[in-house]
Parts: sequence; structure tokens; C-alpha cells
Amino acid sequence: MFTQKLKITVSTVLILLFVSTASYALTMKFINENSEYNSNEVYAIFTAASGNPFVATNNGQALSLTTCYSFAELSNGITLDRITVGVVYISLGKPMTSNRSDAPSFTNTSDSDYYTRWDKFEITFNGNPADVADLTGINSFAVPISIKTYGDSGTTPRESLGYSIYADEMISLLTAEATNDSAKLKGPSNDFLRVIGPTTYPAGSFGPYPPFDDYLNSVIASGDPILIQGLYSGGGGSPETTTQEYTFTNIFDTGGNMIMNGGGTVVGMNHTIVISNDVLAYNIYANNPDYYVDGVKSDFADNDVYSASVRDVLAGFAIGYVGSTVLDPVTGVAFKDEFSKHWYATNQPLAFSDVQPGNEFFNGYAEVFWKHSDSYGFPFSDKLHKSVQASLNPANVDTVEIVILPDVPEPCLFIIYNLLFIIYYFKVRK
Repeated sequence: MFTQKLKITVSTVLILLFVSTASYALTMKFINENSEYNSNEVYAIFTAASGNPFVATNNGQALSLTTCYSFAELSNGITLDRITVGVVYISLGKPMTSNRSDAPSFTNTSDSDYYTRWDKFEITFNGNPADVADLTGINSFAVPISIKTYGDSGTTPRESLGYSIYADEMISLLTAEATNDSAKLKGPSNDFLRVIGPTTYPAGSFGPYPPFDDYLNSVIASGDPILIQGLYSGGGGSPETTTQEYTFTNIFDTGGNMIMNGGGTVVGMNHTIVISNDVLAYNIYANNPDYYVDGVKSDFADNDVYSASVRDVLAGFAIGYVGSTVLDPVTGVAFKDEFSKHWYATNQPLAFSDVQPGNEFFNGYAEVFWKHSDSYGFPFSDKLHKSVQASLNPANVDTVEIVILPDVPEPCLFIIYNLLFIIYYFKVRK
């Protein structure tokens, strides 16, 4: 089923809340591997959408939402029975504000947690096969986190999400994608807080990140149509939410508005989607525009065949497939000349700078996450071939580890040994 990242519909929440499930529990362990902080200086705070249940215990005592717990307090692991549309914030050095029920601001200096180094992961667990956890860097990066799942008391992870480089390297690479250092936020003592991404800025603004006007103008000037085709998997209830194949041919009118003509095998093929020129460039980053289906205002909350089609073209711009003259190594056809279903095939090895060599016609911030992590770097990272969600299906998973990774490499014992030898040698020589 098509869903946009961080965009949960009312019907989805109701399904999650009321589907009858067997009684399952998940063991969640909290592990700190960052030697710059001890376990009393690393904290977790659980939050969930209003009205959603949270049932968890630590050493037999009930845990509460919006209450900060140190990793030392959670050292024996917790038992998680239920959390729906959950966001777990992790902070280093100091706890986040007690009883925090709203999302902290990334950029507002008056926010009580602005000067705290914090990050987050997302989780839904109700004992359902579709339960998942994921890492997200869509809005910012601050703390490298790993999620590892285990089943049947095994010691080898079934799945592992995390980072392939250290935090300092991620910070450097992400900062390099901006045109100045303003995306890297620091505290009063020049201590690192977070790198904020392009979607953190107000609607219509990219902050210090490169705009996409040249990209759009290049595609418009080419006159080449954008070919969208895929399979929408819906739950039914109406023609537009019923599982079906869809095909749209996208062109631009004289005002630079994107016109999508086509439809689906259930809704029929005589439909038009319009995305206005004044929101299109920004939403190559944000991926959340208002658009019009046959003249009716719509958005991704509709979660239907039309929103799936809009998703495919916006993701195609963000990843760089749209307008790319590079040949798809799987099909032998230039990306710009083939249907989008080939862009998102599981065997597709190329993305971002691979398909736009020499151009900035892609979301460079998202590419850093794609290359060096299993985290969402933009709302549609799950369209790429790399998995960004860890299954919590209780039939296979009974334990999940949340690991705080190091900021920098730990000193090698060999190097330490040699440094000690050199110190000893020169002392003896004296």
C-alpha cells in the first residue's frame, strides 16, 4: 500500500488500533557504544500520536510516554507490548524536557530542547506482521543509531539498520551538501547539535541547499514526457483506493505547471493531475504538495492511486531519474525514456549522482543517507532498492536492540600500544 513517510491517515490508525491480534511482547534493549558518554548520559523518551496506546514495562514497572529514561535505567531491557505511530527520541549529554508531548523544534532557539543533541527513530508494534521500526534523517541528523532485530534467541541479527561511517563523517558530508555552514547547528560552547535538512526550512524555502529551478527548466526545455507506471496496492473501499496498475504521461504547460494525463485499470485512463509550478521545485525536497485531480484539490493523505503516481514522479526528481540521459544498466534505455517502474525495480543499482553526473539535479542531502546508512534521507527513500525498515513481525522477531554508535573511531589497540612504547622508550633513553 502506498503511504508517504510521516503521513499517517485516519483509516491507517484505526486499522492499527482495532485489528485483533494475538498477545505478543517485544524485548527492547538499549546499548550505548559511544565512549564519549556513559549510560547515565544517554536518554530515551517515548512518544506516540495522541490517543494511541503505549504499554511497556521496565523491571516490572510501567513506563510512561513523554518521560525521559537514561540507558542506565533501561540496562536490563524493556518489555514492549504496544506502541502505535511511535517516535522515540534519543538525547546525548542531558535529558530532554520532562513530560514533552510535542515534537521538539529543530531550529527554534526558544524551544526547551533546542540546545540538546537529540535524534529519533520510529516504531509501531502491536503484535502484527506489518509492524516495523525505522531510522529517519529526513529533517536532521544528530546521533548515529542502529536498530538490530533478533528472533528465536538467536545471536545473529535478522535485520540491521544503521550507518556505515562514523557520525563525524556523516556531519561533514551532509554539511558539504549545503552552500554554507548554517545547516550545521551548534550550542553556546561550540558543541555540535545537529545538521538540519532542506525540508526543515519554511515552505517555499530551501535554506542553504541548492534550488531545483535549473533542473526543472532543463526538463521543461527538453520537451520529453515523464513516463510514470507502477502498481498501487490498496485496501479498497473506493475505485481510487483499490489495487490496480497505473500509467501517466507527464508534460509541462506554458506556465511550467506539470500536467499528468492517464489513470488506472480500475479508475479508468481519462484523468488529469496538475501540480502547480509555484510548489513543484520546493516539493522535490519536501515531497508533500497539494495537487489537483480532475480539478479537485488533493494531497497525500488521500493515500490512493493518484497519490502513488505523484509520489513516483516527485521521487524520480529527487533521485535524479527524471531527465537523466544515463542508460539504465538493467534495460539499456536512458532513464528519461523509460517508465518509472524500472527506476524503482529491486535490481536497480543506480541513483542520485550516478544518474546525473556533473549536475546537481538530485537531492544531495538524501544521497548521503542512501550511500552511508539504512535511514530515510527523504520521504520516499523506501522507493530505492535499499531497505530502510526493519520488520517487527512477532512470528520472526522477539528482540530489538537500539544501539548508539560512536561519533569517531575507537583508538586501535595497536596504536595505543605503540604510543605507550614510544613514551616508555624515550623515558628510558633519558
